[in-house]
Amino acid sequence: MNARIGIFLLGTAISGSVVLAQPCGPVFADKLLESPTNPLQHLGDSIAVSGDLMIAGAPNGLFHANPQPGSATVYRFDGTAWIHDGFLQGPDILASDLFGDAVAIDGDRALVGSPLDNHSSANDPGSVYAYRFDGTDWVRESRLWASDAQSGDEFGHAVAMSGNLAVIGAPYDDDQGNLSGSAYIYQHNGTSWEFVTKIIPPQVDAFDRFGSAVAIDGDRVLVTAPVSTTQSLFTYEDSGSGWALVDAINIRGLDSSLTNPGESGIAVSGDHLVLGAEQSSSDPVFNHGAAIVLERDGSSWSYQQTLHPPAPLSEDTFFGISVAAGPASLLIGSGNGTAYLYRDNGAGWALDYDWAAAGTFLGWAVAIQDDTAFLGAIGDSTSETAGGAVSVYDLNCPSQECAADFTGDGLLDIFDVFAFLDLFNAGDLGADFTGDGSLDVFDVFAFLDLFNAGCP
Repeated sequence: MNARIGIFLLGTAISGSVVLAQPCGPVFADKLLESPTNPLQHLGDSIAVSGDLMIAGAPNGLFHANPQPGSATVYRFDGTAWIHDGFLQGPDILASDLFGDAVAIDGDRALVGSPLDNHSSANDPGSVYAYRFDGTDWVRESRLWASDAQSGDEFGHAVAMSGNLAVIGAPYDDDQGNLSGSAYIYQHNGTSWEFVTKIIPPQVDAFDRFGSAVAIDGDRVLVTAPVSTTQSLFTYEDSGSGWALVDAINIRGLDSSLTNPGESGIAVSGDHLVLGAEQSSSDPVFNHGAAIVLERDGSSWSYQQTLHPPAPLSEDTFFGISVAAGPASLLIGSGNGTAYLYRDNGAGWALDYDWAAAGTFLGWAVAIQDDTAFLGAIGDSTSETAGGAVSVYDLNCPSQECAADFTGDGLLDIFDVFAFLDLFNAGDLGADFTGDGSLDVFDVFAFLDLFNAGCP
């Protein structure tokens, strides 16, 4: 068998050819499942990642025959795999609270939104639970809520954290009219989270839902008001004497085809920012969705590109239901079980890859950390409890580095063939070119395809 493969390779190899290699797809790395003691929770409804930590929310026990309180699970990358690091819940959390609907993590701190939590004699004012890793376990540090909480505010609908700074959205606050919305800024003093200020821009009116999505960009806070027909992306900065509004952008003025831009999410990385607009429609195709990409323009943002799902457009795709941004890549989730990877090709953002898993709601939440993608699938039924999952993919696929060049000299020749054969015949997974964890003739075909394509 091995001799035949060797002869086959020797006869097929084309020594020294140098042409552009075909790009490969992301490589599956892991699938993270829900806690076996907390079934039917829709793990992957929300995802946040920071360094070697990832947190995933599972809030939706409310919608099952035997509802369970929501939860959040922390995973830690140990250098090889993502392992379970903590299960966040509590005795005072009810199934109706939607605990885990929004999550944030940074260093040894985590925040979990519970937007339908009841307190202060109000219904669904919302709260956020703060956790801290004490070196052994994740322990609850405090429970945050608005001192001016009113029924239905949904404080905790959106959360973001960076270092000692946190911002929490309450998009159904009524301070400037019904459902006008608000956001709250907190600072960690080394011991606990302290309330700093409540922000509501003067441009916000009734039903604008300011606070639907939040993000932190360095020392700035970004908040969306997706239903606003004027300004819908607001930037706040600490001037030293308080948090002040420094920028307001009319997203619909940049692209009038968008519906509620920034309702489903906002993500920023470096000099680019992406907003989801999953309800965008083009008559007669409704709710196919869209996402708008902005690029940094000094202290503000300017229009770069609008992304749409690939043609033909399909109704109720809800493309843009989740968004994530990396240094040179974007992830866009949809509501129909598909997620899309876009890469910056120098001239714009081009579709590079898509994942599809019908019935799983893959892409309900997405996140990027360096070259790793995280895709939430709240309907995944891999486990016995059908509680959702988060799939992990390596975006830095080998062929982009000329994987067939085993000698590392930038050329493909007979010596690369010999090196591949040595690994293959020894059963070394360095020859696993299909990424399935085993060696067979399909790895040979995959190697030959890359070899004949040449180095980029």
